[in-house]
Amino acid sequence: MIEAVDSLLERWTQPGSPGCAVAVVKDGDILHAKGYGLAHVELGVPNTPETVFRIASITKQFTCLAILMLARDGALSLDDDIRRHIPGLPDYGRPILIRHLMTNTSGLRDSLEAFRLTGLTLGQARSVAEMTALICRQQGLNFLPGDSYLYSNAGFVLLTLIAGKCAGTSLRDFLDTRIFTPLGMASTALLPFDAEVFPGRAQGYALDQGTLWRVGSGFETNGEGGMVSSVRDMITWMSCWGTDRLDGIDPLAILDAPPILTTGVRSRYGYGFMVERYRGLKAYGHSGLLPGFTSNILHLPERGLSVICLSNTLAVNAYLTTRLIADTVPGMDFPEPAFAKPAPALLQRLVGAGLFVDETTGATASFTDAEGRLGGTRYGAPFLLANQDGTESRFQVVQGGFDVVSVEIDGEGVAMTRVDGGVERYVPVAAGDTGADRLGDYVGRYRSAELASDWVIERDGDSLTCRVEGPRGPAEPCALEATRPDVLTGRIGWFGWINRDALFFERQGGRVSGFTLNSSRTRSVRFVSVTN
Repeated sequence: MIEAVDSLLERWTQPGSPGCAVAVVKDGDILHAKGYGLAHVELGVPNTPETVFRIASITKQFTCLAILMLARDGALSLDDDIRRHIPGLPDYGRPILIRHLMTNTSGLRDSLEAFRLTGLTLGQARSVAEMTALICRQQGLNFLPGDSYLYSNAGFVLLTLIAGKCAGTSLRDFLDTRIFTPLGMASTALLPFDAEVFPGRAQGYALDQGTLWRVGSGFETNGEGGMVSSVRDMITWMSCWGTDRLDGIDPLAILDAPPILTTGVRSRYGYGFMVERYRGLKAYGHSGLLPGFTSNILHLPERGLSVICLSNTLAVNAYLTTRLIADTVPGMDFPEPAFAKPAPALLQRLVGAGLFVDETTGATASFTDAEGRLGGTRYGAPFLLANQDGTESRFQVVQGGFDVVSVEIDGEGVAMTRVDGGVERYVPVAAGDTGADRLGDYVGRYRSAELASDWVIERDGDSLTCRVEGPRGPAEPCALEATRPDVLTGRIGWFGWINRDALFFERQGGRVSGFTLNSSRTRSVRFVSVTN
């Protein structure tokens, strides 16, 4: 097994390469724990199981555990209306409960994405107070609380505030006192700012057009993704799952319970856990992504197996890595085969079809070659697909996708089923009228009160660009593309290389009066024309 893991991760051992640290634990025994590549390329410092990485959204399960501890202490109830603790939040007609925040069923628009849409880059400074103000400025939701599921960092920003108010101390201190110190996790902390010094930390890197860059975040990040940890400490954390070592609380028993939506469908997200299946087995865990860092922890309780991958380069697909490592463990006896690679002809056809569009919402989709496996995007956000039933037409989403759970190839079109049971239908952009002959109609200035920003759409030869003018000033212009009449899509702001936002225009008296913005974690943000 160790030789197979070394072979899988060999690419990250090349000179001058960042990499990752991994661990494999079976029935409490550490089968493998090793670092690959460099924690600091400039200094030649290697990654080890003790190297400290940003673990990003894995933080969320610790935030949820803190809230559950406070609930048991009587400091709050999971059924509290969050406006009791955050009075500045608008009344949306149906109460948002604390448990809605913990299960990504609140309907709150994602806060990181909202900041991106104001033109702010992840490298610029941003305080939790600014983030809270932006969340409280949102007059609409993605959906009513409890009706659906969509990943939202906003909920965990608010949980940070609620935990601090109810505990009488910061979430950082609460986690250290109640969880990290009792477990002896000395390499783990909630570290809101990248610039703060912490012993043993790795530097994050990204590769851009063949050049390796140091990258980091200027955002203040807390309960939504601010933790640092090591593989060694994550082994300790995951050893608590299935036990009562944390004040009598079993994290696995409490945190892995996805809610039943108002539609009657069970969601896919517990209290800080993705609740999935891998090769026929229950699979619990979480991924993390921040500039320069990816992470994933996987637990297969029916086989007593835990796999950890913490990385200091965006090039490592930590989610796929933990699964491929699990495949190498002897005696696993998986009920289902490993991820099958689709026929090359199908992969080539889907990738070559280019961009697809949902003509109802303006959402876009596409397919990618993910190391010979079928990848996809929706609103530009990537996900990984696997054959659902051995056919070449039905696939399940096994990574990412946010609220999409399956994809069916239907002739030239694509149907995507959401976690709430809704189905979205996509057709190739090239198969219909794109409205490219009407680009002049969209030129002008548009304003969103919720984002406190103007979007200025201008002609650039035969195409259009959008310049975001937000609270921090104007951002670099981004290209827009016509996909259907009165529908434009574009990669707006930072992470534009991932996201593809949809602008769905409306008319009054034949003239464009505004548009509705839909993005991967944001729906129905209204912009009104201030020039037409």
